[in-house]
Amino acid sequence: KRDSLFVVGHISNFHTHKGGVWKPLELGLKEKVEQTTFYRTLLDAMIFGICMIIALYHLIIYSQRREESANAIFSFMCAVAGFRHFITSRFWQGIGFEPSVEAFRWLLAFEWITMPVGVLSFALFTLVLLPSVGFRRLTYLVGGGLGFPLIAFALIADTAKVNSVLFLYQIHLVVGALAVLVYLSMRAYQRNQVARWALLAGGVLFLGIVNDIAFSQGI
Repeated sequence: KRDSLFVVGHISNFHTHKGGVWKPLELGLKEKVEQTTFYRTLLDAMIFGICMIIALYHLIIYSQRREESANAIFSFMCAVAGFRHFITSRFWQGIGFEPSVEAFRWLLAFEWITMPVGVLSFALFTLVLLPSVGFRRLTYLVGGGLGFPLIAFALIADTAKVNSVLFLYQIHLVVGALAVLVYLSMRAYQRNQVARWALLAGGVLFLGIVNDIAFSQGI
């Protein structure tokens, strides 16, 4: 009877700037590990499905009421959130999909792109709900002027290079979200009811952003 187990892991890293084990290893009985993996995959599938259903629902509403552009932007926001969760949760691994090196590179690129795209869509949604000349300029500057170069860089640059400057994407994400929250706070202080509800939702979203960044940094 053995009282110890020696595990050998072969780790190679040629496509990201950070090697090693990204998450703690989980050891256990085969049945228990499979059950845990199944429930985790099921939860990820539910979150992804809910985001896509909400996105589709608002897209259908927009198709019937073209003058309400907020529905289209909100649909896009939900689709971006669902797609990001699909990638970051590694849901595709849970369903047995093992991408090639090139496909993995594009999955990483789209994961990074969802950050500036998410900032832009959040700002545009706020702009449609609470229009303002000053906030429109801020949206074009932070969401578009700073976001588009990050999107282009993720598409054309080497994976390791983008990984090495990932903090720029995270800074842009936090600064952009904070800019929107500050604007919502100002409008909420002016007793705008829509701004108050949007601020509440935006606050929850911001906590999710902070948690996402902390998780990616291993905090």
